[in-house]
Amino acid sequence: MSEIIEARTRLGTGPYDRKLMSRMVELSEADNYEDASEEWIATGNCYWGASEIPDWWEHPHRCLCGHEIVYHFEVQNAINGKMIMVGSDHINTYQIIRE
Repeated sequence: MSEIIEARTRLGTGPYDRKLMSRMVELSEADNYEDASEEWIATGNCYWGASEIPDWWEHPHRCLCGHEIVYHFEVQNAINGKMIMVGSDHINTYQIIRE
């Protein structure tokens, strides 16, 4: 059973927010952000420091949007199993519907 939650704030129109939405759609089964956002689940895993970041994440110190980050929050697509990392700004703001 999953809990329905609301994002603290919605993504805006800034370049990092637009890039995050675009990349999420590219990695999702859905073809638009509203539907794609419902596919992603925060796993609860957070990594700090280069030695902790899993090998599957090819962009250490970068959020999916390209912004430099320190804390890497792991998010998984519930439909296709793909994994991404986002920073603290985006884990709090983008539309992760389930956790």
